[in-house]
Amino acid sequence: RGRLSRGFRLVPQRLVVLSDNELFTRTEVRPQTRKTRRDARAIDSFLDLEPGNLVVHLAHGIGRYRGLKLLDRHGHAEEHLSVEFRDRVQLFVPVSLIHLVQKYVGPSKTTPELSKVGGKTWDRKKKRVAEAVNDLASDMLRLQAAREAQPGLCHPEGSHWQSEFALAFPYTETPDQAEAIGAVGIDMRRSRPMDRLLCGDVGYGKTEVAMRAAFQAIDGGRQVAILVPTTVLAEQHFRTFSERMAEFPVTIESLSRFKTRRQQLETLARLAEGTVDVVIGTHRLVQKDIEFADLGLLVIDEEQRFGVGAKELLKTMRLEVDVLTMTATPIPRTLHMSLLGIRDISNLQTAPRDRLAIVTRIARDDDELIRQAIVRELNRNGQVFFVHNRVHDIHIIAERIESIVPSRPLSQVSTRRLKAVEEYSELGAGFKIAMRDLEIRGAGNILGTQQSGHIATVGYELYCRLLENSVRRLQKLPPREDRHVSIDLPVSAFFPEGYGPAGRQKVDVYRRISAAADPDVLREIGDELRDRFGPLPEEASRLLELRRVSLWANEWGIEAIRVEPRNDDQGPFVTFDCVDSERIRPLAAKSHRTIRVVDRRQACVVLEPDEIERGELLELVKEVLQPS
Repeated sequence: RGRLSRGFRLVPQRLVVLSDNELFTRTEVRPQTRKTRRDARAIDSFLDLEPGNLVVHLAHGIGRYRGLKLLDRHGHAEEHLSVEFRDRVQLFVPVSLIHLVQKYVGPSKTTPELSKVGGKTWDRKKKRVAEAVNDLASDMLRLQAAREAQPGLCHPEGSHWQSEFALAFPYTETPDQAEAIGAVGIDMRRSRPMDRLLCGDVGYGKTEVAMRAAFQAIDGGRQVAILVPTTVLAEQHFRTFSERMAEFPVTIESLSRFKTRRQQLETLARLAEGTVDVVIGTHRLVQKDIEFADLGLLVIDEEQRFGVGAKELLKTMRLEVDVLTMTATPIPRTLHMSLLGIRDISNLQTAPRDRLAIVTRIARDDDELIRQAIVRELNRNGQVFFVHNRVHDIHIIAERIESIVPSRPLSQVSTRRLKAVEEYSELGAGFKIAMRDLEIRGAGNILGTQQSGHIATVGYELYCRLLENSVRRLQKLPPREDRHVSIDLPVSAFFPEGYGPAGRQKVDVYRRISAAADPDVLREIGDELRDRFGPLPEEASRLLELRRVSLWANEWGIEAIRVEPRNDDQGPFVTFDCVDSERIRPLAAKSHRTIRVVDRRQACVVLEPDEIERGELLELVKEVLQPS
């Protein structure tokens, strides 16, 4: 058994065989192996630090990053982030504490002033923002509770038709797509209204997830509304849905200004009668004269682009029907984590196999360049959208498409946005552009305009952390804390000159090491470094070892490790500051080293008098803490 990609003709038998692809104008795309293929790595952070950028130090406030500096302290060297605060106060943060520093991302209309080290202003600002996000979290939890209490629409289990529709998909689903489709299916089978946010860059397969959900609703005898912000997008979705569902008895209509008033009235009447299964439209769909016979699913594309009135209506609908919201602005990990438990989110972070990256070129006005681009696209039977920013003279562009409106000087903000688009034009770059755009235009589109001021006060990442802990507190859960063990041992740990990445890539690797939550991740980072830069020098190897020791120490409730010299014929010692030293007793019992429990918060390993000089303290601590 197999599937035909195209038909054939047997002349003697007077027989013509057509494939289903030709019959329903659908093309099956089979994966092909390319010689070079770049996988899109899900972006976990937007640190992306450059000297001169604003940063947020969790304890001291907003400062300006001045670069990396190698400092020698008591005979051991470590790289530090140099951060300048108000009055030119310089603070050096060791890379082992890099988790305390975040890049400042917030609305760019005003530049925040640098914080004063040692003052109380920063703590007061954090407290005010924490109170505001607590109110936001409370509102979101109330809406979620109302949805949970509301009886919803229970859509049917997977039927034969649903299986046929899934098999008709001409591509192979990405793992993220398959997971999102499964999550949406489970949501729709539950007897409470679905409210799921589907995030993913352009071309990552959001529309297919929406079409699977739509087909599930239609299969259960209910109607589907697709709400989009522009007429062009409405037409695009209309064509996509029509082609994808062509071989099934599904009636699809659109409502937009491209339709005459008579056509719109006919569609509205058929919606009320229940003879239209799917309607795709712009703001026309949220007007008061719209009536459905049995609406089961509402799909919203880019909700942030709708007005206040439409959003209020959509908020009401969320309590009545299943809602799937799509956005091409991927949600960063920090915001995703902060919304866990109060908003169902699916993230499409994997590019479809062998999908080519979009080429973005910013150039001066050039008639020949424009002509070449348009001809090349038409030769491959593609489409060309020529975007012009003025309506009154757009006819000139239509008449003389080979020329464009003369360039005008760009504002500073426009220049930054264009540079962001050009810099991040690989697969998955929508996330990076979204982060740069968040920095340039503000975060109102994601969290609501009323939250932009609070984000400006403390920065986006700290805001998300405060929001997450507010949500957890309201859910009677412990706050999420980054447990980092302070290790002060006389060892040098850094990337020596000439080894490893440089600049912001080096900062990113330091941050990845600091954020590694288990030894397997550290092993992967080490393998990556060896693969890219060769064998690890001793100093670089110690970076990974110190983080591994930190993970082991955390398991025993140890908060700090330091060396205390010999004093009054006692010691020297390696001292452990603990959450509760009672947790250390099993460690002391299994170790062949002498470990003394000093009090409830402290224990120590007794050293031989010359062990500090022998430079083996890191190996000693590993020996004591390493799991058996």
